[in-house]
Amino acid sequence: MNKQMMIILCVGLSVSLVSAQGLATGNRVKISLRGVPAAESAEVNGEYTLGEAGGIRIPGLEESVNARGLTGEQLARKIESAYKEAGIYTKPAVEAVVLTGASVAAVQTFVSIGGQVRKPGKVDFQKNMTLMSAIQASGDRTEFGGNTLFLRRAGKVLKLNYREEAVKNMLLLPDDVISVEERGPFER
Repeated sequence: MNKQMMIILCVGLSVSLVSAQGLATGNRVKISLRGVPAAESAEVNGEYTLGEAGGIRIPGLEESVNARGLTGEQLARKIESAYKEAGIYTKPAVEAVVLTGASVAAVQTFVSIGGQVRKPGKVDFQKNMTLMSAIQASGDRTEFGGNTLFLRRAGKVLKLNYREEAVKNMLLLPDDVISVEERGPFER
């Protein structure tokens, strides 16, 4: 039977990069297994810390995976190979990102807000950020700001009505772009 898996190691919505130094003792990684039965993924899901010998124990594998000096990409390929060699999965797909350690450099994500707001520009993205909280973080709408907003997300543009409660509470994603249009002559 052909099983597929995906291990995603991630930090919320921040992107983490591994430097050329690679992983070292004490670095932590968060592993989430997807694409397999829930019971199998539940065994793997969690955070792992590189031990003194530089290895991490991945459930289902008899031996630790030596991660010392590897980049996230190299660790991903090594875990894939280990699952294949053990005969557990035939086509595993693994992605790896480091959570902590000297080899991690975080890249901050933003939401851009323009148009009729007091402080147009980038606002630091926060988990569970709503459209209303992003607009408030940009100084709120000006006296000329209308209820029509445009949200650009992944190449698509949505026209929104800010009077609607569901629109105000809409959750944003990193790199969303919001434009507050000028108030029309008949708007209050």
